[in-house]
Amino acid sequence: MRKRNLAAERIALREASIVICNSRRTRDDVVERVGIEAHRAHVVYYGADPVKFSVVSPSGRADAKRELRLDPSRPLVGFVGALGDRRKGFDTLFEAWTALCRLPNWDANLMVVGAGAEIPQWKRRAREAGLADRMTFAGYRFDMPAVFAALDVLVHPARYEAYGLSVHEALCRGVPAFVSAFVWRRGTLSDQSVRVAHFQSRRTRRNCRSAHQVACGLRTSRMPNRSTLSTAARPLVG
Repeated sequence: MRKRNLAAERIALREASIVICNSRRTRDDVVERVGIEAHRAHVVYYGADPVKFSVVSPSGRADAKRELRLDPSRPLVGFVGALGDRRKGFDTLFEAWTALCRLPNWDANLMVVGAGAEIPQWKRRAREAGLADRMTFAGYRFDMPAVFAALDVLVHPARYEAYGLSVHEALCRGVPAFVSAFVWRRGTLSDQSVRVAHFQSRRTRRNCRSAHQVACGLRTSRMPNRSTLSTAARPLVG
């Protein structure tokens, strides 16, 4: 079925007069991998609802945590992405989080949002690592504006990303984000908005170093203030 759908997609792309792509990354793939002429492929970035994804005040963030039955006094780190494979890089974050939770002064909790076949495996590993009370698997959510309102930082260590809508929407809510070098190289967002952590790697033997970089970045980061984020995110809404 998947092969049939991909074949149909390629036919549709080749027959279209204009192909609208959601990022330069997607446009490059359409041109280089599908063979679409460059003059037919155009980039139109996503927008966001300026009301639902407005910047959240500190008091609003505390209220959002309470609505999710989370401790408002604890920092909340978020991961948003499918958990059916390793493309979104949750394995890197899991390893980093395991290391961070060994530190006596690390008091943040992690909220994992997304569905996929690997969730039972990750829940089991979290229990075995003693992280069940520091890592919440929230599944697929329909209330993402409320989820982003509760976060203090988003981590997005994707190995492949066509655009990165979760990063886009987090920034609009005033949430700083760590993204992988792969995501950042295509330059979809202002560098004032995103703290870049170079932790992308496909090789398992290098994943320890990648996870270490994520852990160090989270532990020592000085994030942009929310007024800076609001200014940088303004072109993304409307």
